[in-house]
This record gives sequence, structure tokens and C-alpha cells, in this order.
Amino acid sequence: MLPFSPTVNGVLPSAGDADGFQGLNTASLSTRQVNDPTNTFPIDPSNSNYSPMWDAHITEFTVPASERVILKSFGQINQLLTDGTLIPFRGNANTSPLENSLSSMLTATGAIINCPVIAQPNASAIGTQIGEPRNN
Repeated sequence: MLPFSPTVNGVLPSAGDADGFQGLNTASLSTRQVNDPTNTFPIDPSNSNYSPMWDAHITEFTVPASERVILKSFGQINQLLTDGTLIPFRGNANTSPLENSLSSMLTATGAIINCPVIAQPNASAIGTQIGEPRNN
């Protein structure tokens, strides 16, 4: 399984961030489900070690919305965990997490997701809606 890290309370579309938006909150606040959460992965789908079986390590920002940034790498996540800007999601009920190679500060939720990649946007497209949803 490939560990990955979504964030619960990331940058909202209304923040006007040049890098777009991110977070499970963004997806849940979308009235037409057009804002997909952008997650952070340790490797690219073109890497031979990539797997479509994902193991969620959820983060949560501790700072006001105006100070939140787009999470782009595990190096960045680990730095923000170190300085307290991020914490492991408090809703995580996993009290005995398995060790992982991504971060000694993150815990796995035990939520396993099977999600093969069918398209990979360029970094400049992250957080940008492309097309219209089909569920309108």
C-alpha cells in the first residue's frame, strides 16, 4: 500500500491562493461536488513502486485559514508537523499506528482506498476545475 496524506482543513477556494485549494473540507463544502481534494503523495504514479492501494495519513492545520498553505510534499508536511502548523488528524481513532517511512509524526487511519490513477494533472492544474461535473 502507498501511504498518502490528505488534509482535513486545507486552503479553501475563497482564499484566492495562486496554487488553488486543497482539503477534505473543500470537497465537502462544494455545493456541486466540483472541488476534489488534492492529496499529497510520496511518489509519482510513473514510479514503479507506485500502488493504487492507498493508506491514509490525515493531517489537520492548527493555524487560522489565512495562514494555511497548499501541501505539496512529505518534506513540507514533516516540517509543518515539527513546527506545530500541522498535527495528525484528531479524529483518527488508530491508537496503535504502524510505523511508516513517511513520517514518525503521522499516524495511519487504517482507511484503505483502492483508487487507480486514470489521469495526472500538471502541477499548475492542481486545484483547478477542468470541465463540468456529470452529477448536476
